[in-house]
Amino acid sequence: MKFHFLVFWFLSLSFISFASPKDSLLNEIAHLSDDSLLCQSYIKLCEAVMYEAIDTGNYFGNLALDLARTNKFQELELESLYMLALTNYETGKFPNAIKYYNELVDQSTVYRDTLSLAKAKNGLGLIQWKLRRNDLAIKYFHEVHKYSKILNSDLLYKKALNNIGLINAIEKRFDQALMYFDKLYKFAEEKDDNNAFFLALINKAHIHLNTEKYELAEKELQRCIKIAIAADIPPEISVTYTHFSYLYHSTKEYSKALKNSELALDYANRFNLEDLQIENINMKSKILLAMNQFEESIFWCKKGIQKAKALQLSNPELYETLAESYKRLNNYEAAYKAKTALHEMKDSMFSLEKDKEFAALEISFNSEQTIAENKFLIEKQQKQAETAVQKSIIIVMISAVMILLLALATQLYFARRRERTAKIDLKKEVKRQTAEINKANQELLRTNQELKRFAFITSHDLKEPIRNIGGFISLIKRGKGKISQETTEEYLSYIEKSNYQLKELIDSIMFYSNIDTARKRDREPTDLKDIIKDVTRLLSNQILKKNYKIEFENLPIINYYPYVLKIVLKNLIENGLKYNKSECPTIKIRAIEEGNIVKLFVKDNGIGIDPRFNEKIFEMFSRLNSRDKYTGSGMGLAFCKKILNKYDGQIAVDFAKDKFNTSGSLFILTLDAEVIHDPIESINLAG
Repeated sequence: MKFHFLVFWFLSLSFISFASPKDSLLNEIAHLSDDSLLCQSYIKLCEAVMYEAIDTGNYFGNLALDLARTNKFQELELESLYMLALTNYETGKFPNAIKYYNELVDQSTVYRDTLSLAKAKNGLGLIQWKLRRNDLAIKYFHEVHKYSKILNSDLLYKKALNNIGLINAIEKRFDQALMYFDKLYKFAEEKDDNNAFFLALINKAHIHLNTEKYELAEKELQRCIKIAIAADIPPEISVTYTHFSYLYHSTKEYSKALKNSELALDYANRFNLEDLQIENINMKSKILLAMNQFEESIFWCKKGIQKAKALQLSNPELYETLAESYKRLNNYEAAYKAKTALHEMKDSMFSLEKDKEFAALEISFNSEQTIAENKFLIEKQQKQAETAVQKSIIIVMISAVMILLLALATQLYFARRRERTAKIDLKKEVKRQTAEINKANQELLRTNQELKRFAFITSHDLKEPIRNIGGFISLIKRGKGKISQETTEEYLSYIEKSNYQLKELIDSIMFYSNIDTARKRDREPTDLKDIIKDVTRLLSNQILKKNYKIEFENLPIINYYPYVLKIVLKNLIENGLKYNKSECPTIKIRAIEEGNIVKLFVKDNGIGIDPRFNEKIFEMFSRLNSRDKYTGSGMGLAFCKKILNKYDGQIAVDFAKDKFNTSGSLFILTLDAEVIHDPIESINLAG
C-alpha cells in the first residue's frame, strides 16, 4: 500500500510564519535608515515572495545577509541564512538550500547558537528525506533529537521523534518505528498535546495496516478520529477516514470502506485538500471495482485522472483501476488505451526518478564535503582563512561535476528521443542529429572558454587574497610573542579584508556561472520608471551618503523582463555613483524607440572610461582602477553583458561623448522589446 504521503501533512512542523504583504514592506524600506531595521525588512521580503519569485526571494535574502555581515549583526545573519535556505527548500532548489543550511551550521557553531544549529540540521534532514537518502536523513534527525533535549524544546523533540519513526517505517523497521511512536505517545500524555497524540496514533495505525494487524489498526484509528473531530482539524479528519477506507478495503468490508472514503473525500473537497482529493477518488474507484460497480468505478477514475492532470500530479493506480474496470465490462479497446496511458506515465515517472538520482548524486557530493568542513571548523577554528581557500577549490570542483552531470543528462535525453523516433526517415534523422551535434559542439567550445577563464581567475585573481592571507599568517607565526597587540590586530584586519575579497570573488563566479542554467522567464509589461525607482530604493543605503541626482525622461512601458533590467540598471547606477568624484554625482537616463528595438541611454558624470578598454570592461574580473581605491569584484559589467545576451539584449559603451554633451561614461542598452505605452513624464530623483 502506497499511502505514506498521507502522514506527511504533519511531517515538518515548520518554523516559518507567513509573510506580510510585500508592497507595504517595499514602502517601509524606502523610509528606513537604520541598518538593523532595514535588514529585518529584507528578511521579511524574502519570506513574503519565496513562493511566487524564487530569484527575488534570494535577492532580498542576500541583501539581508550582506547587511548583517557588514554590520556584524550575528542574530540577523543567522536569520538571513535560515530564510535563504528555507526559500530554496520550499521551491525545490535543494543544492542551494543545502549550501545555505551548511553555512548556517558553520555560523551557528561559531556563534554557539544551538537553536539555529538544530533548525539547520532539521532542514538538512528533510532535504535528504526528499531525496530518499534515508540513512543521512535519520542521522540528522537524531542530532535534532539531541539538541531538543539540550534546548528543552517540546517542538523539536516532537518533530524528531515523529520523523525518526517515519523513516524507520518507510525502511520497514517496524519494531523500531513503533518504539519511537510509543515515545511520542508518552510525550503527548505528559504534555496533553493533541497533535502529538494524533501523530503517534495515525502512524501506529499505518504500521499495523502494513503488517496486516487489522484489529490493532482499527483500534488506533477509532482513537484518532475522536481526537481529530474534537480538535476540528479537517486534514486530520480526512486522513483518518482515508485510513479507515484502506482498512476496510483490506478486510473486504466494502460498504464500510466506501462510506469512509466518501467521508474523507467530503472533507478534502470542502477544505480544498488537493492531494487527499485525488487519493480518495482513487480509493473510491478501487472499492467500486471490488463491488463490481464498473460504470461507477470508471466515472470516478476519469474524474481523478482529470483532476490529477490539472494539478500536474501522477497517480498510475487510477489508470490501473480504469483498465481493469473496462476489462470487466469486456470493453477491451478502452482497457488497452488505459493500459497504454499507464505505461506512458510509468515511463515518464522512470525518467523523473533518474533525474532525482542525478540530483541526489550531486547534492550528496556537496553534503559530504560540507560535513568534513564543519568538523574541521570546530576543531581548527583558528585556521578559518585557510579553510576559505579550500572552499573555493571545492566550488570549482562542484562546478565541474555539475557540467559532467548536465552532459550525461543531455546524452540520456537524446538517446530517449532517438528510441521514440526510430521510424523517421533515415536521411532526415541524420541531418537532424548532425545539426544537434554541431550545436552541442558550439556550446562545448563556449563552455571550454569559460572554464579556461575560470582557471585563469583561480591562478591570478584568487591567488592575490590567498597570498595576502598566507603572508600575514606567516608574519604572525614568526612574530609570536614579539610583535605588539596593535600590530597583530592590524595584520588580522588585512587577513579579514583579503578573506572578504576572496568570498566576493567566489560569489561572483557562482552568480555568473548560474546565468546560463537559470530558466528563462516570460516577458511582461515593464514600466522603466518603476524599475529605476525600485533600484533607487534598493541602493538607498549607499546613495544616502552622497548628494546624488538621477534624471530620466522619455521612459515608456515595454514588453520585456523587469528582473533583467533591475539587475543591469542597478549595476550601472551603482557604478556611476561609485566611480565619481563630482560634488553632485548625476545619472541621466532616457530611451529611444527604433521600430521593434528600444535603446536605453545611461549617462553619468563620473571619472569615465579610457576608450582603449572598450571590450575589456565587459570581461570577468576586469578592473581599470585600484582595488584599494574602489571596492568591488570587477564582475558587474560582465553580469550585465551576459544576462542581456540571454534575454535578447546588448550593452555597449559609447565614447563619442555627444549624446549628452558631458564627461563621464555613456552606456547604451539595446533591447528587443515592443513599446506598450508611450512615455508620459520626466522625473528627477535627488538625494
